[in-house]
Amino acid sequence: MNINLGIIDLIAHPTAGFLLPSHSTLRHDTSDSQASQFGDLSPPESPRWRIDCSGGLGSHYLVYPLFMTRVPPLRIDVFIPTSDNLSSDICESLDLGLAFHTRDPERLKHLRIHDYLLQALQAWTDRLPNPGEWYDSQIFGTRIILDDLPKDPATAPIKVAPMHFLEASFHSVASLRDLWGPEVLLPDTVDFRDIHVKQQIQDSISIVEVGGVVYAMKAVTNFIKFMYHELHILLTLSKHPHPNIISRPVKLVTKRSPFGGTHGVVGFLIEYHSAGSIRDVLPKRRIDKTLKLEDQIRWAQQLTSAVSHIFSSRFGLYYPDLRCENILLSQDDNIIMVDFEQRGVWCEFSAPEVNAIEYIRILAKSDKIDEQWKAIMCLG
Repeated sequence: MNINLGIIDLIAHPTAGFLLPSHSTLRHDTSDSQASQFGDLSPPESPRWRIDCSGGLGSHYLVYPLFMTRVPPLRIDVFIPTSDNLSSDICESLDLGLAFHTRDPERLKHLRIHDYLLQALQAWTDRLPNPGEWYDSQIFGTRIILDDLPKDPATAPIKVAPMHFLEASFHSVASLRDLWGPEVLLPDTVDFRDIHVKQQIQDSISIVEVGGVVYAMKAVTNFIKFMYHELHILLTLSKHPHPNIISRPVKLVTKRSPFGGTHGVVGFLIEYHSAGSIRDVLPKRRIDKTLKLEDQIRWAQQLTSAVSHIFSSRFGLYYPDLRCENILLSQDDNIIMVDFEQRGVWCEFSAPEVNAIEYIRILAKSDKIDEQWKAIMCLG
């Protein structure tokens, strides 16, 4: 089955009980002949780019320029058409069904879309007069877009799309101070040119180095209001810090805008916890037989304490995104809660009694369910 947004009604929503998948939806061909239509997709011998991770849905890839000696946090990402806008042959040949839910680099390396993009970027970069100067001249959030995926990746049509609206949307430090008032003490600033990106580990998190110290940098390329909202929450929580909640942001990252010269806040630096999240740690420790019951009990106690702290009347906050990838481990093996955007999540993450109401709404509004079924369920 080619997994994409177009089949969500068939696999995730309650509409799945009333719809029959077509033959083309269920088709799954992994034969050598199917894959060979794209020829040799081995990575270049001396690649000029590295794919660090996927931003999700198989259409967004976070890339790293290996031709740069020092990489500023410009967040120049690669985008391809979503799989529901491509033929099933292309999707199957390039493993886009798997790419839909694959994010980490180790798994991405085994997908054919990984090597396809490396070859396409290699050929395109070789045509640039000076790749380093080109990269340095881009604005924050510039997109490298492949509108089509031809059989020969070297001929893939690539265009560069500067996100001018994004640069124009950043708040200055003074603007944030006016917005939040004097009771919120803002961290000091660091210019983005003084930051060197080492790796992109998520679509909003990079590992960076500043003055020889490694940090995690939070920056987004869409819906920047959530980044500012998280910054405000972290600064609020830091007035009464909790040992199991990510500590106060260290620096605000600023960049001079080409529109009027304002220094906008494009992100912020926080402490980097290299042990990773329990999403990755738990399976590894189970395999290694190093997952101890006392550790699990201690983590549960720490998590309960941290959530209670967030929900206390002192703050009046909430945390809607409690999942394993948002729970990190510190160097001393204690949990650290992160990701306070409060952006909202799918209804499937909500309590069952809330989710049930949302399911009724989906069924009632669906134009894919026969009216006779809606009448039987009193949804008409």
